[in-house]
Amino acid sequence: MSSAQPRPSLPEEFLLLSHHPHGRLDDPDLTALGCALAELGELVLRRDLWLATKKTRLFGLDVYSLSGRIHLQSSAPTGLAWADEILSEVGAMTVSRGGPIRLDAWIRHRDSRALSLHEEALIGRGLLRPSRIRGHHVPDPAVCDTLVIWLQAIAEERASMDERMLFLFDLVTGARLGEHLGVTLKTRQRFDRARGIGAVAGLSEDMRDASTVLSEKLTLYRTRSRGGNGDGGDGGDGRGE
Repeated sequence: MSSAQPRPSLPEEFLLLSHHPHGRLDDPDLTALGCALAELGELVLRRDLWLATKKTRLFGLDVYSLSGRIHLQSSAPTGLAWADEILSEVGAMTVSRGGPIRLDAWIRHRDSRALSLHEEALIGRGLLRPSRIRGHHVPDPAVCDTLVIWLQAIAEERASMDERMLFLFDLVTGARLGEHLGVTLKTRQRFDRARGIGAVAGLSEDMRDASTVLSEKLTLYRTRSRGGNGDGGDGGDGRGE
């Protein structure tokens, strides 16, 4: 990542990695959902939002309910227009509904706005460029290569996992982007993740839980959109219901 340009936000990173090098998106609807979930992830990482989750323990694995609730933690300006807009909307919805917002209700509210918003922002900064194919945009190869190198290093256990890479890694595997990025997990790593040990052991339980639920929302959507024929996705073993 160039030192002259700040690191993209989590939804921007997810969107860049969702594009193939020639500019194609495999599933624009899935990408839109991923961008909306990554926005929540960014704000959870910043401690502006908290995603309350429920889980049980089954055969030593964490099994999650995907009906999380979004709590507003801070409404202080973030320096990001889209993030400030979300915090304002979450605050207003919390008041009007008399309590925390259901994750599914927020997803319906946000709809596809996240995709177009971050796409326009990346185009404006030159990180998505027009392709020769009409309607396609090519992601910046230097930024994508850096992100992929980080993700591969984590998958190959050559680098430690921090909170931010936890969320990006989980979103990428939840959307099954690893197939074209060369980012995969061994069975043992998937079960370690489900047990909350191994690479994620040093991270807070709240962060692990929030990241897992956001990722599993993508896995669930992908499975349903393929008529129930999905395989649960990379890293999905034992982590969602």
